[in-house]
Amino acid sequence: MMRTQRTGICGPWRRALRIAGCALVLTLVAHRSSAQADAWVLTNPSGTAGTWVNTAPDVPLIGPAVALPTPGGPDGYAGQVPTRSHHIRTNGDGAIIFFAVDGNLYDGDGYLIADARSPGCNDCLTPGIMEFLSVPVPGKCGVYYLLSAVPYNPPEINSSYVQVAVLDMNLPRDPNAPAQACSNRLGRLLVLGEELAFYHPSMDVWFTSQYSVQSEGLDSPPSDKVGKLFVWSQGKARDPQMRVVSGVGPDDPSFLFLKLASTVHVYRITDAGINPVQVLPWGSVFQEPFYVPLDGNYTSPVTQTALFRDCDVRRTPNGQIRFAATSFGRFSEWPADENENFITMLFDGNTGEFIAGSNTSYNLEVDENLPICNAPGNVPGGIRGCAIAEDGQRVYLTLESTLDCITWDNKFGYVDVNTGQFTDLNPTLGISANYLRGRIYRNRNIATGQEAIYLPSASGIGVVSNINSGTPAFSSSTAWSASAPAYVEEVATGAGYFQRFLNTSVSGDQHLSSASKAQCCSYFETVPGATVDGYTQAAGTTITWNGTQNTVQPGTSTVVFTCDVVVEPGARLVVNNMNWKFADDARVIVQEGGYLQMNNATLDAITCPGDRWPGISVL
Repeated sequence: MMRTQRTGICGPWRRALRIAGCALVLTLVAHRSSAQADAWVLTNPSGTAGTWVNTAPDVPLIGPAVALPTPGGPDGYAGQVPTRSHHIRTNGDGAIIFFAVDGNLYDGDGYLIADARSPGCNDCLTPGIMEFLSVPVPGKCGVYYLLSAVPYNPPEINSSYVQVAVLDMNLPRDPNAPAQACSNRLGRLLVLGEELAFYHPSMDVWFTSQYSVQSEGLDSPPSDKVGKLFVWSQGKARDPQMRVVSGVGPDDPSFLFLKLASTVHVYRITDAGINPVQVLPWGSVFQEPFYVPLDGNYTSPVTQTALFRDCDVRRTPNGQIRFAATSFGRFSEWPADENENFITMLFDGNTGEFIAGSNTSYNLEVDENLPICNAPGNVPGGIRGCAIAEDGQRVYLTLESTLDCITWDNKFGYVDVNTGQFTDLNPTLGISANYLRGRIYRNRNIATGQEAIYLPSASGIGVVSNINSGTPAFSSSTAWSASAPAYVEEVATGAGYFQRFLNTSVSGDQHLSSASKAQCCSYFETVPGATVDGYTQAAGTTITWNGTQNTVQPGTSTVVFTCDVVVEPGARLVVNNMNWKFADDARVIVQEGGYLQMNNATLDAITCPGDRWPGISVL
């Protein structure tokens, strides 16, 4: 509600101020459970500029794509197309909180928060391999772990690992800004160590534990805002993959799975940091109990860049976490040493520990007597994408199979992990090969809250709906006016073939859940992409605003101010048919001799329970 320093918002004022048709409104908004990703970063159809599509749970229809903000200037996003990774977080109501393109991190208005790893970088966020993740810190509003996997790349990098940074969207960009300064440039990577512990004391123990976050030591000088998570020194992959399973609620721990060429590593994500899970008893495997082998030869893994192989993790109805992955034919039920192309296993949903005896591998839809061969278009054949269904028992797969390396069958179907039986649905669905040649992604369906599987390709983004109930159906979405970007490096043994990719996201994400939206209402209402700074009507000037034409947000009649609106002496500001909302420390100030006229206008606090604003001051 509004506080004023005079008789009332619609009462008489001592100086030239008139507000007509005013009203105070407080609205409570309920939100459904979160989708797998807030939004996707894409490109325009020609692949020359970055766009985004809102996939939040309350959006009635996904698409069309809209341009990412390009504010200009040396620190502004300029429309670069992703070639290595992309990521985006929104408030669920159409406003961007932050987004990342190839390791460069921008706020919702398109201004740089942190730069990517390159010679002379300041923050040095690594872009990863088609994957860049943010995970909300449990129990906190606007604080995120940023994660990207660093590939095996000798001699500089002799083992793969996860780079980590902590982003606080509540802090001003400039750490030296005056305490009373008001700015919409929010979002800062915290220095790992004393600064992080100062703002978030629960993380202090993260730097004193035996398996604490370590310095990468790659840059000169090294960045003190990024570090690496503990990982087994022999872990290698040129295409490491990260998957996160959210906690049951926004305050509960999440689990990070790092899939390397021959091992899978698990980390527990809490408000006290990200720490490795002891997944096996000591002495179970070579050296350390912090990984589960995916084959019997895990100490000398093959490290091809197989960008089309996939993995997925998901919390099952009984609370366990299922992991599934595809391969060219190397997996085995450790400690056995076999050569199979699909593996699945279970982990405890509370501790993240491996459930003994749950690892099962299969050789699906392949003739073991055939050599490895490429499908038409010089694309590596075999099993590729995988996505776990809601029941945790079916895993959807994409593949091309052959009996003679000449004739190939396009297949989309699921394997029942209880029986190992693969059911091909493609005779009915009719999905062409170009949609079956890479990783696949779970998210909400285009026009419903139900779940679907998305298949990015060079010719568009395919979608398979009704994957958890009813009869699956396939369609190719052309309404988005967008394409999935292509990764910059071609796939191994596939000359001229470049993998298309979407945002990797958090399974069961709580970021926009009803509980999170209620707990962090003020934060979501005032994120950079949803607000403007204050405004000053300069002395001696006159202007009229409305929803179509106004100085701060043209084209919208509702504006959220995080700083003061000031009308200076001799200035005139006339506002028609607009709704002004204010953060809890933003005011309207009419200085002596200033004139503010508001016709059919509403002034209010942001729409969160208990929020107030200082009101109007007439000086």
